[in-house]
Amino acid sequence: MRKKFYKEDIEGSIKYALSQPSDSGDGHSFVLITNVAELKALHFQRYNTLKVDGEDWYTENQADLYLKIQDGTYTEQEVFDFENHIKSVSGAVVSGNWLTSQSICSALATSGIFDTAKKLEIQTYIDDYVTNNY
Repeated sequence: MRKKFYKEDIEGSIKYALSQPSDSGDGHSFVLITNVAELKALHFQRYNTLKVDGEDWYTENQADLYLKIQDGTYTEQEVFDFENHIKSVSGAVVSGNWLTSQSICSALATSGIFDTAKKLEIQTYIDDYVTNNY
């Protein structure tokens, strides 16, 4: 089941939830948004957020890799090979396609820096993001 957008009937606040939010006790209730234009605008905003979050994740990971080159943990070649190996995962995340990246990552074989531990770290982060945002 996927989350849907709901609007408070009086004040118009929006909630993105798995089920219709309950009455807040003040007589206000939430109704499912069905207007296509309004839904499109809300999803547009939501996907922009997914994309920004993906760009932030990618940039943070790049900074971590750079620091690991600097401290001698990895060579430039190892990082290059790693980036090349996971580029489909990274590309999907950067474009805001977290569900796609979830599937790609789970199917991707381990290689070099992308060992079992690194794969689990990345997969867990993506899985948690999807759970919390979809």
